Amino acid sequence: MKILWTIVGILVVGTALYYLFFRTPGLVQQSPSPSPTVTLSPSPSPIVSASPTPAGTVIFDLDEQNNSNEDGKVTLIPLVGNKTQVVLNVENVPAGVSQPAHIHVGECPSPGAVKYALTPVVNGTSTTTLNVTVAQLKAQGKLAVNVHKSANEISTYVACADLKL
Repeated sequence: MKILWTIVGILVVGTALYYLFFRTPGLVQQSPSPSPTVTLSPSPSPIVSASPTPAGTVIFDLDEQNNSNEDGKVTLIPLVGNKTQVVLNVENVPAGVSQPAHIHVGECPSPGAVKYALTPVVNGTSTTTLNVTVAQLKAQGKLAVNVHKSANEISTYVACADLKL
């Protein structure tokens, strides 16, 4: 009988301890606190141009020459059919003046012979399609894009970019 009362006592004490420590909020077992709410500000949308830049496109800085204040970018865009589009965007150009442009052998500031004629720059832009790939241009060694002041002043360079392919 003593064993029976010992078992009953253990059960009563165990039950009391259970309710005291595990069922009473705030003592041993607490309800989990809610996770903090994190609100993120939306990140700005990336700027997407109307026409994405094709793979393999390379861009070079077109630097002024002879205090012309004309500078800009030369973009070589690979096209289907082993062709390359050459786009010149020149800033600070004289309005309405046709400025001859070429790809020359050599480097700026004094490249050599003309290798490829480009469409003249008019009002800051020129676009020409060459029948050569960017890889073929690279294989030709040192090349430079040069913009001339005008057809009458062809020997005066106003901007130049080394094509470091």
